[in-house]
Amino acid sequence: MPPILRNASAALLLGLGLQTSLPAHAGQPSTFTGRPVDFAVYATQTRSSWNSDDRTYDVRVDEVGFRWIERFSNGIGAGLRLGYSGISDNGRPELAGISQNGGHLGLVVNAVPLQAGAFSLTTLMDATYRMTSGSNSQRKVENDWATLTAGLSGHLRMNSVRLSLGADYQVVSGTERISGDINSTRHFSADQPLTGTAGIDLLVGGGRIGLHGETGGRNSYSLTFSRDF
Repeated sequence: MPPILRNASAALLLGLGLQTSLPAHAGQPSTFTGRPVDFAVYATQTRSSWNSDDRTYDVRVDEVGFRWIERFSNGIGAGLRLGYSGISDNGRPELAGISQNGGHLGLVVNAVPLQAGAFSLTTLMDATYRMTSGSNSQRKVENDWATLTAGLSGHLRMNSVRLSLGADYQVVSGTERISGDINSTRHFSADQPLTGTAGIDLLVGGGRIGLHGETGGRNSYSLTFSRDF
């Protein structure tokens, strides 16, 4: 089974459990922190281009994980995201057939500066660190990289459906190390930092089921199950 299908299946199982087995407490304080919490599980496949040593190559990153955001009284949310990251295609002949596995840890901060009826405006800041590694009989490759993302999106709610449209700017800074019959260290960055975003969320009880996509600097799609506590 392809990695993204495994990741989506894992998110689906976790999401279904989240939607069906836990009671909804939308807008009520969390038992642990005394503040409302937005908890989500997600599966994402992202294709983007990285620059390294005057060379550009395409990379596919698959991720599955969970996100925990606490809501403060001033409308700001802050929390963490954590999960699996894998590189299964990097467009590099010297690394063909090497699948890399690892993880990611990130800090997420968002806010809603404008709320007017069914329309809302959301700002996002996301700082995430990732590490992956993989090998074959000849060589080993290790990647670690950080991304810093700033985004703005508009949301329109229509009964049990919420539509979103926006854009973000992402800076990528990372290092790749290859050892074995090839020994090299190179640094890489994003080829195109600006990305457009769009999505649809189905509002179910105290939760949401979302399908979101990106195009531009990154081309991705993600499936998200979230619930408010």
